[in-house]
Amino acid sequence: FLEGAVAFTPVAVEVTAERKMRPLLFYGFIAGAILLLALIVYFEFFFGSKTLLFTEFGSDSINIFYPFYALLSDYLRQSGIPSWSFRLAMGQNLFPYIGNIVLAPVVWLPKSAIVPALVYQNLLYLIVTGLVFARFLVSRGVNLPGACFGALALCFSAYMCAGSCWYFHAAEVLCLAVLLLAAEMAIDRGAWIWLSLAI
Repeated sequence: FLEGAVAFTPVAVEVTAERKMRPLLFYGFIAGAILLLALIVYFEFFFGSKTLLFTEFGSDSINIFYPFYALLSDYLRQSGIPSWSFRLAMGQNLFPYIGNIVLAPVVWLPKSAIVPALVYQNLLYLIVTGLVFARFLVSRGVNLPGACFGALALCFSAYMCAGSCWYFHAAEVLCLAVLLLAAEMAIDRGAWIWLSLAI
């Protein structure tokens, strides 16, 4: 079975400044492409008077998410780490939602700044998801144009775009991309700490 196998001998490869710059250019190109497409897709939200709060099909954005973000914003300013609050129903523990202080960075803003910042939070989701997923694809051996197309296809998929009014959709895709890359790094390089952090 192994008669024709060739022994693997590591070869020292000189890492030049040009080789170091290629990944930066590639990921910079992906981030720029995502930014350009996001500015086209969400033009009215960036430069017009529209906000990512909806009253019809995506009414959860204005009825559930915005009030919750405002609650967390107030709580972080007045009390610190979320714990018990009587501002939610008859009183509820907010600690299980502590992940929102990382996954929904708008909660760090004052209430008055949350609404206009929702589109920038969505842009952040798009760019980070695209970069992480492109890195995952490259680590799996996909060529650079394929990785770029895959990242753009994921960022502007219907599920991800639905995340513009149901914000957790976009956050879920971001978390999945991070989990895929972390699992790949754990299996390929033995860097299990990234998988622990991702989970």
